[in-house]
Amino acid sequence: MLNYVNEFLFGGEILEKTLVKNKHLAYGIIVAYLVFVKWAGPALMKNRKPFELKYAMILYDFGQAFANAYLTYNIIKNGWESWHLHCKLQERVVELPQIAEKLLRYGWLIYLVKYLDLIDTCMFVLRKRDRQVSFLHVFHHCIMCVFCCWFIGQIKTVGYYVVFGLGLNTSVHVVLYFYYGVAAIGPNMVKYLWWKRYLTQFQIAQFFLILAYLSYGFYTGCERMGVKEITFFVYTFIILLLFMDFFKKINIKRKS
Repeated sequence: MLNYVNEFLFGGEILEKTLVKNKHLAYGIIVAYLVFVKWAGPALMKNRKPFELKYAMILYDFGQAFANAYLTYNIIKNGWESWHLHCKLQERVVELPQIAEKLLRYGWLIYLVKYLDLIDTCMFVLRKRDRQVSFLHVFHHCIMCVFCCWFIGQIKTVGYYVVFGLGLNTSVHVVLYFYYGVAAIGPNMVKYLWWKRYLTQFQIAQFFLILAYLSYGFYTGCERMGVKEITFFVYTFIILLLFMDFFKKINIKRKS
């Protein structure tokens, strides 16, 4: 069993893995997720008591925090080592094949983690926490899966903004899932979660930095303005506006 898991996660040709090669399966999971969290799940739970899921949530949240910490360390480590090539990922340089292979390996793990992210919404539904199944939450999860599905097959033609963006994103998720894990332990942990108010600001800062880096890349020519890059820029800008609107509503509610 352990050998199978190890082979699935770290072995074989990444581009030949079923979830990468079969895009219909990957997109099918996203569609199934949407159907469950927006229709099937609420209908199933309509006349039922909410599930507790305390220990499942603790295990899931801390597991995700650990996975994202592992990815953050390796992305930052490899990103730092290859920084001298941040303007040359579109060129033919000697080191590029090795860098692309590393990016692909960690890109595959991030790809899996993004699909695992969908589980938290399913838990919200089963616990009848409908308020947490917001448009922003569902939209963000779905689009991140779509981007990972789209980008992983083209990892050798993307720019350094992917390394920069993923390094930031995984580090943010370490903090988020650690918070969720501690909160899931019980009400007695609330006194240790005074920093909750800064979580949304942390996420907003992430999107500002990604947009700033992409703008810098476009201006200097380090990043080409292709379809992938422009699409990613537009998405990041939209999600930034959504998070800022969410933050504004939280502040209004807090003051009232």
